[in-house]
Amino acid sequence: MPGESIGNLINRFREAQTEGRRRAAAEYAFVIAQRLRNDHRLEEASAYARKCIQILETLPSETLEDVISEHQAIGGIAMPDYFHAGTARARLEALLRP
Repeated sequence: MPGESIGNLINRFREAQTEGRRRAAAEYAFVIAQRLRNDHRLEEASAYARKCIQILETLPSETLEDVISEHQAIGGIAMPDYFHAGTARARLEALLRP
């Protein structure tokens, strides 16, 4: 949903984590990081960027089926065609710097 609030996205992230839906949790963390960055909330954005990468590093990424995005956009943020730790790291690079 393009107009979805950051608070609602955070709730969806937490729900996905609780339910063990790691890929969905990584997608929400990715979107939240970018939305927070756009809102100039850089410290929070950095925390979600790191959560995204941490989750993605635990997921399989050997085949196209493992990494192909199921969504074109979430919360108004375009998703990469192939969603894995490498593409997320490239998109979130500025937020991952110490």
